[in-house]
Amino acid sequence: MFSIGDKFFEAREKKGKSLKDAEKETKIRAKYLEALEHNNFNLIPGEAYVKIFIKEYANFLSIDPDPLVDEYKKEHEPAVQNDRFLSVGIDSTKRRRWLIWGSLFITILALTGGLVLWSTGWLQVRNERAGLAQKAKPSEQSDSKVIRKGTSSVDGKNLKARITVTGRQGSSLKVEVDGKEVFDRQIKAGDIKEWSAQEEIVLTIGNPSALRIEKNGVSIKGLENETERPVVEILKKN
Repeated sequence: MFSIGDKFFEAREKKGKSLKDAEKETKIRAKYLEALEHNNFNLIPGEAYVKIFIKEYANFLSIDPDPLVDEYKKEHEPAVQNDRFLSVGIDSTKRRRWLIWGSLFITILALTGGLVLWSTGWLQVRNERAGLAQKAKPSEQSDSKVIRKGTSSVDGKNLKARITVTGRQGSSLKVEVDGKEVFDRQIKAGDIKEWSAQEEIVLTIGNPSALRIEKNGVSIKGLENETERPVVEILKKN
């Protein structure tokens, strides 16, 4: 069975390309491409970059990247294990003790949750009554709607950044909005994606020259000249 590196090496040989050729096309340094072909993934700085490089190199060699990424995750990423109480070595007395304490803990949580819900309901009723009393008073100020300069409002939330990504060619793209990953796939030519954020948007771009990126409708210049891979842009509203 061929490893990830064997598949890359064989595909590059069939294509008649050198590592320098591949570096020029993918803009990934030749030493990292060589590390992929020798399965030396620890030489690449960052696990996230390894998966990005696998996708980009596979696309360059006309190989489906998804099976290779899945194989890397299976063989090289640590498996997540669920913490469980093991019954080995625990006698029946100790198990009963755990059950008693567990039941007591659950009961306390239920009572605490009920108290919180009751308090929340009481506060809501009080606030509603206060609101009705306030409405009964004559208005001293005219109604007004305040919109902070430099922001837009959607569903009551101030949006500080709106990013539009248009694919010119194929490229991998990872998007984090306000600290949460919302996209990690290939952008194809003609694809148009848009995200909005209240705090920040972080883009991890495989091939900067393959994408057109706009912030609040204004194109971001200079990304197409980037040669190092990958490029990380943190976009915030000034």
